[in-house]
Amino acid sequence: MGEVRVSSEELKRVADEAEDIQETAETIEISSSTGGVADAMPGATAVGDVASAGTFIDSVAQSLADAFGSFTSAVRSADEDYNATDQTASLNFEDVASELEDY
Repeated sequence: MGEVRVSSEELKRVADEAEDIQETAETIEISSSTGGVADAMPGATAVGDVASAGTFIDSVAQSLADAFGSFTSAVRSADEDYNATDQTASLNFEDVASELEDY
């Protein structure tokens, strides 16, 4: 049978890194910078496309931030659940050991 090893420290590290990615993705805002294209290239037909691309990139960045936010929450929750289960199991084994001391 396989073995599962859980490292609370590793789960916390993964959650922290995912949270950093989420925060970085939340700072991406391309669409606010695309307005200068019309000034830089008067009469260019791509001005609307540049604005659309900026809006699309912002949308993808927000989706990425949302996904990493959900992932971070799930990893933190898994860590909390593991620690609670581990604590309960530890207490149960201590009770068993205490009962067996008399034998």
